[in-house]
Amino acid sequence: MGFFILLVKSIIYGTITLVVGLSFAIGFIYFVIANDVPPNVWNTKEHVIDADISYSFVKVNGIRLNVGESGPKDGPLVILLHGFPETGLLSWHQQIPVLRKAGFHVVFPDMRGYNTSDKPEKMCDYDTGIIAKDIIELIDHFGHKKAFLVSHDWGAAVAWWVALLYPDRIEKMTIMNVAHPLVTQQMLKNNPKQLAKFWYFFFFNLPVIPEMKFERNDYALGKAILGTSSVPGVSFTEDSIPRYVQAWSQPNATQSMLNYYRAVFQCNAAERGKRLQEKPEVYVPTYFIWGKDDVVIGTEGIQPSMDLCVRGSKLLLLDQLIGFNTIFHKRCPKS
Repeated sequence: MGFFILLVKSIIYGTITLVVGLSFAIGFIYFVIANDVPPNVWNTKEHVIDADISYSFVKVNGIRLNVGESGPKDGPLVILLHGFPETGLLSWHQQIPVLRKAGFHVVFPDMRGYNTSDKPEKMCDYDTGIIAKDIIELIDHFGHKKAFLVSHDWGAAVAWWVALLYPDRIEKMTIMNVAHPLVTQQMLKNNPKQLAKFWYFFFFNLPVIPEMKFERNDYALGKAILGTSSVPGVSFTEDSIPRYVQAWSQPNATQSMLNYYRAVFQCNAAERGKRLQEKPEVYVPTYFIWGKDDVVIGTEGIQPSMDLCVRGSKLLLLDQLIGFNTIFHKRCPKS
């Protein structure tokens, strides 16, 4: 029995050592060799900042968030959650006027760690369960019992946990190209191809190197991420890039943004896994917008995620991820 336990521990520790070693090797190669030249895909059209927008700092969950809002304050509340490495306004500038016109009170925070929102020092302060509480207290701040959630990338990962932990506070939610967290776990465990696409998660879990990589050459990596993950000439304008750089240049912003990735593996992972195994069902009607060309998450995560949405789900499958800009304008206010 003792030999068996020793063998199991050796396999576990050996696997961990191998993963960490490979991550350091990838990190070193990527830092020294990779040339992050931002692609020339920016739309030359001037980025128009909507005039009907106001900003304030809102205290939630012990921190302050930089929160933008637009539209009638007595309208139904919709909260837009951005992804990495974006901001609330720049991520959703095309959708805000449409939702406002549809009568929504639109709220778009810079999530904790981003732009001028507070940046807690501890890595585990970026656990998705903690960030989910930020959103609930944001709903409370605006005096609503329920809100609609629209989200993508890390914002969608947070939205899943808001729905799992506080289903009675969400009217409906829209998820863009992020599978249910239990489905994501299963895909990473059983699908080597999907695991390989998540290589950057391991790279971002390294100390120091990711920060240096992201910040060097005037944030060339951040610009490259925006350029290579979008349709050329559609998503980002040339004059929006300096605004992103300004947000990334805020004190401790890079480390805080990367802590989202680190907290996944290093903070409360066992507790989250147990919660997902025991109660994976989502009791919030969910609208999936999924781009088949997404470079990270494959379409095989769609149906299992929809199956866990026990109060109903709908799917809009697109050839290109960024195509949701046009479809969103036409359909989201009615969904």
